Amino acid sequence: LFFALLEHSTFAGALRDLWDEFWETYLEATGDHEILEAAPLYLTWRALVLASPVWYPDVEDEIRDRLLSFVETLLSAGRLDPRDPPGV
Repeated sequence: LFFALLEHSTFAGALRDLWDEFWETYLEATGDHEILEAAPLYLTWRALVLASPVWYPDVEDEIRDRLLSFVETLLSAGRLDPRDPPGV
């Protein structure tokens, strides 16, 4: 998600395709749909690190805003829908 935003300013392209393939393959292979309830906390933590100017000072404000929107929407939903990642 992060690298797609850096490259395209939107969650698109080959990295979006990779995201979709990963989630589809993982869920089909494991049947572990409970991960969709745990994923928001992990993704929130990662997105907050990536949005931090302390750790990533060269990230544009637009990308930071998209990451923070992702976090807010993800936490509100309480569950990840990998086909429709929120806020990006």
